[in-house]
Amino acid sequence: KTKAYKSFKNQEGENFHDIYKVEIDKYTIKGTPERLSNKINTIAGDGPISFNTKESTLYYTRSMGEDKDFSSIGIYISKLVNDTFTNPVGFIYNNITYNVGHPSINETGDLLVFASDMPGGYGKSDLYYCKLVNGKWTLPVSMGDFINTRFKENFPFLYKNQLYFSSNRENGVGELDIYRSFLSINGWSAPELLPAPINSIANDF
Repeated sequence: KTKAYKSFKNQEGENFHDIYKVEIDKYTIKGTPERLSNKINTIAGDGPISFNTKESTLYYTRSMGEDKDFSSIGIYISKLVNDTFTNPVGFIYNNITYNVGHPSINETGDLLVFASDMPGGYGKSDLYYCKLVNGKWTLPVSMGDFINTRFKENFPFLYKNQLYFSSNRENGVGELDIYRSFLSINGWSAPELLPAPINSIANDF
């Protein structure tokens, strides 16, 4: 349950989102879901997540503060070593004065797309990207007004040459709707509103 980036607890004071893992064999689930340790999960909401299988590295969203009611969120990174996640490290461009979250890493581990309401954006939340060059992340770059609007763009997901994301921009069918854009030599294509049953009159992300 969220309003923008703010996470709430239920009446019993329990967390709404923790991160779990489960073993799979191709497309079949084996065993039962297992909650990750408190090294990864916090008292606030944790996630969304993105996992890079090439580097066995988890990128995920978590609160940057101890305030249970509200705190800026940031991206945290943890590497899987011998079936154990290392202590998460904050993304270099996290900032306590605004939100940086919803990471999505590409298959080769050198392109990170995320959502932020950092100053200078087009709307309430925009999509940005960083590239990994010589082991260091480049400065965040806005995905531009072809992708971003004066509304909210968030929950990005990269798949090969495709970018999926949610937006509450005008001319959608519901509140948050899912859009798709393709990457070519000319850049990202105009976002396409996905049809039903993907999108509905409610929030889709």
